[in-house]
Amino acid sequence: MPELPEVATIRAQLKRSVLNKRIKEVIIKDKRLIKGIPPQTFKSKIKGKTIKDILRRGKVLVLKLDQKLFLVIHLRISGWLMLSRKEERCARVILALSDNKLLNFCDMRALGDIKVV
Repeated sequence: MPELPEVATIRAQLKRSVLNKRIKEVIIKDKRLIKGIPPQTFKSKIKGKTIKDILRRGKVLVLKLDQKLFLVIHLRISGWLMLSRKEERCARVILALSDNKLLNFCDMRALGDIKVV
């Protein structure tokens, strides 16, 4: 389970890598991780938005997007985020960014969740 120091480290690393990048595409491989709204609505709300800031509240990561939207990511027990140029085998939700990198939300047990607020 990612503890507070690991979540703080993930936040710092992402802040250096994904700020001001636009979300070009959203790939949902496991819709169980999308909470609160249907997966298609989730995709349409965040596609084309720019990541303006990355915040942390406890063990929850919050990606502040433009137009007053927030992407709230809880990694739970087995989740992690991986920024790479390829789609990771274990990825459940993938954000394709404007710099042609992919932000992969990997979760072997599918216990994590992502919400748009």
